[in-house]
Amino acid sequence: MSANDDLIEWNTHWRLAAGIVSCKACKAQQREIDRSAPFSHHPGCGQAAKSGLPWDQLDLICHTFKHAT
Repeated sequence: MSANDDLIEWNTHWRLAAGIVSCKACKAQQREIDRSAPFSHHPGCGQAAKSGLPWDQLDLICHTFKHAT
């Protein structure tokens, strides 16, 4: 998978705006200052099993982009 594919995949599940990542499915949010904590979805969210650390995932994708150019 390319960095572009990874970013598209990340963007299907997450929204980033004003330093806050939101789950597109349940609308739960996490501020960047809380990035070290696992993302907490709202009860019953179908994306909860895939949550992990969205900020770290995005950092990894950005790092891959940076080194691919």
